Amino acid sequence: MGQPRSPGHGVRPAAFTPARRERVRLVADGERRVIGSGSHTEIIRGDEEFRAAARTVPAGLTR
Repeated sequence: MGQPRSPGHGVRPAAFTPARRERVRLVADGERRVIGSGSHTEIIRGDEEFRAAARTVPAGLTR
């Protein structure tokens, strides 16, 4: 694997409109499952990892 990527790496703030940032925030903070396959444990773990990563994108764009 390559180097760990920093939050928002390669994403410019202009690429995310306020509406898109809100959509990412809603997915990150929502209760619906994002990951749809695997064991119950894998789905929960995948959702948690995705949500943690999704929260870093808007945070990185506001710095």
